Amino acid sequence: MSFGGQMSVTELDGYPLLSWERELMEEALAEGVPVLGMCLGAQLLALASGGEVERMEAPYIGWPELTLGPGAEHDPLVSTLPDGLPVLKWHNDAIVPADDAQILATTDSPGAAIFRAGEFAWGSQMHLETTPDIFFEEWIGDPLEQEALRRAGLSPEAFVEETRARLPVQIEASAALFRSFGELVAMRELSERP
Repeated sequence: MSFGGQMSVTELDGYPLLSWERELMEEALAEGVPVLGMCLGAQLLALASGGEVERMEAPYIGWPELTLGPGAEHDPLVSTLPDGLPVLKWHNDAIVPADDAQILATTDSPGAAIFRAGEFAWGSQMHLETTPDIFFEEWIGDPLEQEALRRAGLSPEAFVEETRARLPVQIEASAALFRSFGELVAMRELSERP
């Protein structure tokens, strides 16, 4: 699993750790190791699987509704999410998956929302991993993130209130996705034992 961060994959030269993680994902894809990337992790997965990431003029921050696409209903992870679920997106880059990747969900914001690269790798531009502690204690108090909210044209106070109402719904809905990923990893591990 690979999560978000304030870095950008458009600046790999400045972050050797990101280059290493991209290489690790390339190896995982080649070996069929399950991968689940959230935001920055999804951007790394897009690059590792032959896609692109484009820097946007301004950050996108909001709670757009998720629209499930063709193939989502049979996907072992994405099928657990309800169509129309408001999801937290907070990113400066837009993901353009590789041509052979499957886009499983979109929102009205830039870039792919959820894509699948190969049999066992998923990328989510949404922050489905967010908990109240992450959001209220780490993000919203960070001056860089407060500036991003202003650049996105949002009132920090209003966005906090919206998040307070929507985050519990996202947490409940995404729990099944994380559980399904854990089960997939466990099944793969069991199938590889001698």
